[in-house]
This record gives sequence, structure tokens and C-alpha cells, in this order.
Amino acid sequence: MPAPGRAPTSAFAALVAAGAALLFSWVLTLRFTTSEPFQDFRFHNEVAVAVAAGAPLELPHPLYHILAAALAAATGFPVPWAGMAVAVLAQAALGLVAFLGLRAADPGRVAVPAAAALGLTLVAPLFWPTPASREFYFGYLFPNAFHNPTIILLRPLALGLFLACAVVLGGGAEPRPARTAGLALLTVSCALAKPSYLICLLPALGLAWLLDGLPRNRRWSALVLGVLVPGALVTAGQAWFTLTTERMEPTTIAFAPLEVVFLHTRRDVPLLAVKLALSIVFPLAVAAAFARQAARDAALRVAWLAFLAGAFYAYGLAETGPRRTHGNFLWSGQAAAAVLFAASARFALARNRAGGRDEHGARLRLAACAAAFALHVASGLGYAVHFARTGQGF
Repeated sequence: MPAPGRAPTSAFAALVAAGAALLFSWVLTLRFTTSEPFQDFRFHNEVAVAVAAGAPLELPHPLYHILAAALAAATGFPVPWAGMAVAVLAQAALGLVAFLGLRAADPGRVAVPAAAALGLTLVAPLFWPTPASREFYFGYLFPNAFHNPTIILLRPLALGLFLACAVVLGGGAEPRPARTAGLALLTVSCALAKPSYLICLLPALGLAWLLDGLPRNRRWSALVLGVLVPGALVTAGQAWFTLTTERMEPTTIAFAPLEVVFLHTRRDVPLLAVKLALSIVFPLAVAAAFARQAARDAALRVAWLAFLAGAFYAYGLAETGPRRTHGNFLWSGQAAAAVLFAASARFALARNRAGGRDEHGARLRLAACAAAFALHVASGLGYAVHFARTGQGF
């Protein structure tokens, strides 16, 4: 017999995964008309074809290409459709991982975590004040961009890694060798999908350790061995591959505040600050509504520190040479924003369960946070419809 509540949880988990898969199938295929909705898909599928043919790796993050090539070989599907299947499955996994994380934060309810998880697969900045072409995307940090398959694959892995770290930080699981090995595997998978989030999480964990007083305990030992060490080794290897081998276009990394963003949008610093704020209204609302509790929550602190690192990369760093216009560091800000939204939702649901002396005031503050979240979901739905109709994400 299933444990009480297990059957509803399984049913809602299946609904979340199926809903995310169906919606993103419609969006990513531009209303079921194409398997390659954007140039980034075409480029990465070409790399997958080369991988299938035995060509040397052209990129230091080959997980999407390996999965697409393997699925194409196993099913006989063309690589573009196999790649689309990988992307859709990744979106379904994102919804499922988000649901399980939110369900653990509020075990007494199922429908609310399920609805919130679906919302997390859609949330977008409140870009309505700047509807002009290019202005509604560049300058914002989109938690859910649709036009790149490697960032789509990264999101569920990044969220899963963050949630695993949150469990360790919160003392919810005894750090055992098997769990530490699982953390290491997830860390490496996250890097091989795209290192954009890992380069945010590593300094965030390091700074959290410093702020925690440099503790020496089993929790931090597990994080060091499962995340920090393998993450640093893999990302160092990826940096070496990118900066020194002839497989990539020649480039170096430079500190160039706002240079890359202003290549794509008008040079307006106050407007850029507004765009950043409108990217994270919900996380800001949660942090403001529960400032003291949020400051003490170890997992939420790490999520915010990782986001600050991602924003620094996005707005402060640039690649030189032919890769200057690619804006690859923008992905870090976007991936960290996606995790921050999930971490804030997880924290808010936990506060709802906790209650407290000022229960009425807490409910009002939670209602304000829910309204902010709903605005981001509505914005994301608008962006999804626009993308599905036009194939234009910018």
C-alpha cells in the first residue's frame, strides 16, 4: 500500500511534468511547425551531428550534444527532432524538480506546490515597460529563455544541484559517502550541460562558508568534496579548453562593465537598473516581506549570493575577439535568476507552513509575494506566446 499522500503527490508530479512538456513542446516548436526554432538550436544540432560522426569535441560543455546524438542513434530520429526531445524532457524535468523541492517545503499541500512549480517554468521579467524590439529582452535577466538548448538543459540540473546543497546546508540528510558522490555527479553534469550556473554557485558557497565562520563539520565537508572540488576542477578544465585550445574562437576574458549589454540595447544606465529590478520583483518581495527570516536561511542566502555573482558576470565581464558579441556571461545571470526564483518560492512556502505569532500579517505578506509571482508568470506566458508565434526571443 502506498504511504498516505504518496498517490496524490505522484499524480500531481506527473501532471506538472506533462504540463511543462506539452506547453514547451508547443512553444519550442513554434506551434508544432519546426524542430529548430532558433539559430542556437541549429548550431548546437550541427555540433551534435559532428559528435555522432566521431568528430573531436568543439565545445567544453557537450552534454546536450551527446544526449541528442545518442537519442538520434537509438530512435532513428533526425538529430534536430532528437535535440528537441532532449529540450522538452529537460523542461519537464525542471517542472518535476521544482515540484519536489516545493512539496518538501510545504508537505501539507500538493496543489499549491504543483501550481507554483509550473509557474517557475514560465516566470519572466516584468518587461512590459519596454516592449520595443530587443529592449524587452536585453538588459533583463530572463529565468526562462527558450532559444538556446544548452541553457534549457542546464536549468533542471542547476536547480537540482541547488536543492541538494540546500538539504545538506539545512541538515535534512546525513552526509554519507554515497550522497557526497551523488552531489559530485550532479555537479559534473551541471558543468557539462553549461558551466554558467556552477561558476556562480562555487563562489557563493565559498562566501557562505566564510560568513558561517569557517565551520569544520560533516555538512561542509560534503559540500567541499561533492561540489567545490569537482566543480572547480571541471570548470578550470573548461576554461583551459575555451581560452587556450584551437577548437574555440580566440578569446580572453576582460572586466568590461555593461559593455556587452550595451552592444545589444541602448546605453541607458538608469533604465538598465530598472530592468534588473523588474527581473526579480518576486525574490525582492520575499526578501523584503520576511527580511529577518530570509537573512537567517542558509539556502536562500546561497541563492542570493549566486545571483549576485551571476549579475556581476552578466553585467561586468566580456569575452574579447570574435566572441565579444555572443554575451555568454549573460547566461550566468539568467541561470542564477531561475534558481533564485525557485529558492524564494521554496522559502515562501516554508514560511506559510511555519505560521507564527503574527499569522495574519504573515498571510498578508505572503499574499503580496504571491501577487508578485503571478505577475512574473503572466509576463512569462506573454513571452511564451510571442516566441511561439514569431520565433523571436529578442
